[in-house]
Formats: sequence, C-alpha cells, structure tokens
Amino acid sequence: ESEIVVWRIVGQTMMMGLRTALLCILPLSIAPNIGATVQTLGGQSCSTGEESGEACGDDTSLLAVHRGASTVAQGPVAHVKCNFGSVWCAGNQCCPRATETGNKTYPCPSASPEWNQCEFKGMLPLATTASAQPGTISHWTDATGAIDGAACGYSSEMGPYMADHYVCAENSDFYNHGLECGNCYELIYEGGPATDGVNKGKAGSLVIQVVDEGGAHYVGKEDDFDCFDAAFRKVTGMDTNVFPISYSPIKCDTDGKATLEVIDVSADNGMIYDITVIFYNLEYAVSDATLSASDSGPTSASYDQRAGARLQWQISGSPAMGAVSFMAKLSDGSTVKFDACFSDAGTVKKGDTCTA
Repeated sequence: ESEIVVWRIVGQTMMMGLRTALLCILPLSIAPNIGATVQTLGGQSCSTGEESGEACGDDTSLLAVHRGASTVAQGPVAHVKCNFGSVWCAGNQCCPRATETGNKTYPCPSASPEWNQCEFKGMLPLATTASAQPGTISHWTDATGAIDGAACGYSSEMGPYMADHYVCAENSDFYNHGLECGNCYELIYEGGPATDGVNKGKAGSLVIQVVDEGGAHYVGKEDDFDCFDAAFRKVTGMDTNVFPISYSPIKCDTDGKATLEVIDVSADNGMIYDITVIFYNLEYAVSDATLSASDSGPTSASYDQRAGARLQWQISGSPAMGAVSFMAKLSDGSTVKFDACFSDAGTVKKGDTCTA
C-alpha cells in the first residue's frame, strides 16, 4: 500500500513523492544541528508494526510512530535530542536503541506524557547534554521591561536568570512556536574577531535562558542568540557587535520550587471554563502539560492553545469542578506534578500561584 513520505527539516516540509516501501530510517547526513524528523502519513512505520517500537535494526535510525486515536491531541512539539546518542526527534516518536535502555527503543523526550509505543517502558534518566554547536550572539537591550513584553510571556521575577537579566531571544528557526521558552543554553565565546572581522571582545561564557523569539540581523541572517546587555557583556566583554560563539543545551538552575501562575481564568459557580497558566522556575522548558479535575470535567486534558510559555485550556463544554491539578512534561522527558494545585476550581483567580 502506498504512503506519502514527508521529510521535515528545520520547519520546512519537502514532499518526496510516493513509495511503497515502509519508512523508518533517517540518515544522519541530512540531520540539521537543531534536529530533523521523519514522519509517515498513514500505515505502519516498520514491517513489525508501530506497537513494537522496531527501529529496523539501524542504531542511527529514528522511528516515527503516529499516535493512536485514543490519545489526546498533541500541539506543536519541540525538536530535542534523544537522551542517548546524536539523533534528534520531535513528539511521539521512538528514539533508536541504546545501551542504557537495554538495547530497546524509547520515547522521544518531547513525546506526550501518556504516550509510549516503544520497546522500553521504564523511567529514563535525564537527557544528556548535546554537543556544542557554532552560532552567533548579538546585543538586544538593557531595558528591564523588555522581558515582560517578550514573546514567551514571562516577567522579570520568574526565576534567577530573569532576575539577573541573563536571558536571550532565540533565532526564530529554533524557537518552535514557544516550545523553547524556558530552556537554557551555555554560550561560550573564545575571544575571536566579531563578524565585522575587526573588533575583538574578551573571552567569556554564561548559561542563559530563552525568553523571546527572533534576533538582530547584522550579517544578512537572524543571529542565534540576541541577549540582554548583562548577558552579552558577560559572554563577550562588549556592549555591541556580533560575535561567534558555541552553544549547547544545559539544565537550568532554579531558586526554589517549580511554580505555576494563573495568567487568566474564567471561573464561576464552582467551575472553571477557561484558564491560561504559565510554568516557571523549571530545569527545562515545558513541552506539554495536562489539566485534571477531581469532581467533574477533564481527567487528563492537554492544553488547547499556546502563546510562548503561556498555555490555555478551553473547557467550557465540560467545566472543571473540585480540586484542579496540572502535570508539566519538560523537554528532557521528565515530568513535574502540581497535585491539587487549587482546591476549589470556582475560587481560582488571576495571579494565583501554586508550587510543585
């Protein structure tokens, strides 16, 4: 039976035609630095079927598995590095077999919390740090209020990086509809010439957090990290220009418990009809989140809309009643539970917070 093969590379989709062979192998030679995925539309991904999580015997392959009809619809998913090895993945896919998993395939770190059609069913360790990639850093601003107006929707009080202004906007190609909001990167500048070929800064490094999308266009393209003044000076020792760096993802430091804050809510008569929240002070970005209610309404519903780091649930058809809980899945594959975050759905108001 014929099926359409779609190659998705850095947000671009190229239709490669029809073929009758079942697809499961992604050649590493075409995988871009920030990730590449292969998906099949319809049918099984390998001859043994999607339930087995078969990776077709190739340790460098990435198995793409479509989701069953019984699972919750998944919004935009993050392109992340598999926990082991050098393959990248996105959403409900099985990563290649690894020694750490007993030579079994395992779920992509950005797969939905309830999804696992791979061979390994246990709890995975945290994702390993990806190798450093070349990039550029530019100067954004020194205006404190810029964080509050940035695309991710954070405020300057939400965690240590924002308090210190060690934050950056990330290239739109990487930002991925806000799924990068809250992720941290180590930026390293080795003291080489700026992109103008003349000026040199002072070698330095810093771990920063992503709070916005986009960057300056000094050399005909969007720079990879457009950073607040404090972060830019820490990395380069300068206050302007564009410099070459290397960068790699890294676990964020936190200064307390993981926190959820209500950005907007429609609640009445003991029920929540619509709620928007933001998670912060986490070790990694939120790739998915679910809401559940103790009395009636959703039992485990994924968010409906996303704006940066702000997630919205529209539940007017089945309002939430009783205690309301949340579970955030992070981009490294771990989860953070906010059990009974609010004890009474009808009393929840804008600005309310709870901690995990």
